[in-house]
Amino acid sequence: MKIEKKIWLSLIASVLFAVIFSIWIFRQDTVRNELPFDNTTSLKTTSFKTDGAKTESVILSDEFHTQKAILFQTTHTNAEVWLDGKLIYQYGNEKHTPKFMKSPGSCWHIVDIPANSDTKKLTVKIIPVYQGYYGNPVHLFLGTRGDCILKILSQSLGILILSCGVLFLGFLSLVLYIAVIRKKQEDFSEETSKIFLNLGIFSLLIALWSLNQCGFLQFLVPDGRTLYFIDFFTFYLFPVPFNFLLYDICKSKFKKAALFLSVSYLINMGAAVLLQCMGIVDIFQILPITHLIMLVNTAYTIGLIHYEAKQLGNELARKFRYPMYLIMCFALSKLLIYYIRKFQQTSVFLPLGTLLFILMLIWIQVSQYYEQCIQKQKLIYFQKLANIDMLTEAMNRNAYENMIRYLDEQELELHTTGVVLLDLDNLKEINDNFGHEKGDEALKLCYQCIRQAFQSEQNCFRIGGDEFAYIFHKDEKALIADKLHKLELLLNEKDQDLSYSLSVSSGYAYYQPDTDMDFKDIVRRSDTMLYREKRRKKYHIPLLLIRCFLPESNLVHKGSRMN
Repeated sequence: MKIEKKIWLSLIASVLFAVIFSIWIFRQDTVRNELPFDNTTSLKTTSFKTDGAKTESVILSDEFHTQKAILFQTTHTNAEVWLDGKLIYQYGNEKHTPKFMKSPGSCWHIVDIPANSDTKKLTVKIIPVYQGYYGNPVHLFLGTRGDCILKILSQSLGILILSCGVLFLGFLSLVLYIAVIRKKQEDFSEETSKIFLNLGIFSLLIALWSLNQCGFLQFLVPDGRTLYFIDFFTFYLFPVPFNFLLYDICKSKFKKAALFLSVSYLINMGAAVLLQCMGIVDIFQILPITHLIMLVNTAYTIGLIHYEAKQLGNELARKFRYPMYLIMCFALSKLLIYYIRKFQQTSVFLPLGTLLFILMLIWIQVSQYYEQCIQKQKLIYFQKLANIDMLTEAMNRNAYENMIRYLDEQELELHTTGVVLLDLDNLKEINDNFGHEKGDEALKLCYQCIRQAFQSEQNCFRIGGDEFAYIFHKDEKALIADKLHKLELLLNEKDQDLSYSLSVSSGYAYYQPDTDMDFKDIVRRSDTMLYREKRRKKYHIPLLLIRCFLPESNLVHKGSRMN
C-alpha cells in the first residue's frame, strides 16, 4: 500500500476517534457554559397609525447597567425614534440628499438608548414615502450593539451562507475561464470558455444582489440610498450574462432572441434611472415592468432549451437542460413570494437556485473536460501503440514507412537525409541455443545501446525481426562513424555480463544527387554495405583485405565490431 493511502486511512481513523471521544466527553455530567448566539430581547409593542405614520410603542422598564440599543429594519420608508417624547434618531429626512430620491432604501437601524434606571416610553414611527406602503412589519429587538449586530447576521444567516457560496463559485468560474484562455482552448471549445465567463459574471451579480438583500452589504456600504441603487442595478443586470450563456449554449436561429432580451434589460435600466433622476417615478414603483420581462425571459428559456435538446439534439442544451429548468423554477418561486409578501424582503429561493445551478453547470463542464482529457490520453496511447514497437519500445515499421513517405514528398528534406541500417548478429543462434526469452533480451539490449549512441528516439526504428534503422540529417554525416564506434563500445560493455555474444553489423549512406531518386535508393546502398559487413563477419575476412578491393565510401567504419 502506498504511503499516501496509509496516511489517508490514519487521518480518517483519527477523525472518527476524535468525534467519538468528543461525544463521550459531552455526555459526561459536567458544568456547561452556554454562549447564546442571539442575546437580544424581542420587544412586544403596541401598533397604531397616526397622521399617516405607523407607530410602534413600548415601555422600557428595565434597569440598564450597560449601554443598550434597539434594532429594527425598514424597507423603502423613513423612520423616527422617540424616547419620552424626545426625538433621538431619524432616518430618511436628510437635507442634503438628492431631490429625485423618495425612497431612502432598505436597511437595518441600531439606535443607542442611554443607560439609567428611569422608565422610558419608546416610540418608533414608520413614515411611508409611497402612499399606503409601510414595508416590512417592524420588529423591535433590545440588546447591546454587539448583540444587535449578531442578530442581523443570525436573522439572515441562511441567505448569507448561500450568497457566499454563489460568490465563491462565481470567482471559481472566472478562474476556470482564465485557465482556459491561458491554455488557448487546447482542451476546451470556445463555447466552453464563454460559458465560464458568463457564468462567473452572472454569479457575482447574483451574489452582490443577494448580500445586499440579506443586509450584510450594509456593513461594507453604510448608506441606504447607495444600497438602493446597488440593489436595483444588480437586479437589472444579472439576467444579461445569463442570456449570453443561453445564446452560447443554443444553436438554432431562435437564440437571437436572447440578445434582444439582454438589450431590453439594459434599455429598461437606463429608462428607469432616467425617470428616477427626472423625479417622474421611482425605480421601485416601475419594478413590475422588469418582472414582466423576466417572466417572458423564463418562458422563452424553458421553451428554447426544450426545443434545442429534444428537436435539434443539441448535446450542450441536453446537458444544461435540467440546471436551466431548476433555476427558472427557483426564480419564479422567488417572484411569486415577493408579490405574496406585498413587495417586502425577498426569499432564499433565487440564491439557493443560483448556487445549485452553478454547481451543476461547473460539474458538467469539469466532467466534460475530464472526459476530453481521458479521450486525449487514449488517443495519445493509441497513436503510440500504432508507432511503437512493444518489445523494444523503438519506433516501429509503421512509423518508419510514414517517415519514408514524408521524405519522398518533401524533396528538400530528402536531399539532406541519410540512413544507418543495423542488424543484430546471430539472433537465430541465440534463440536456438538460449531460448526466445534471451533473444528478446538481446533485442532490448541492442536497442538500448542504439538509443544511447544515436540519442534520438524519434529517428530510431525497429524495421524487422533483428533489423534497426536510424535516419539522420546531413549535419550528422561527419558524426555517424563516431556514433557507430560508441555503439560498439556500449555493446562490448553489455557483452561482458551475457552468456551469448552481443554484436551488430551496420551500413550507412546519405543522399547522392547523381544516383538517388528517392529514399529507397539510399536504403539500397546502405543495405549493400550492411550485407558486405555481414559476409565479412561470416567468413572472417579481415577488414584490411576488404579495404584493398572496395572504395572507402562503401566501407563500414573501422570501429564496427569484428566477430
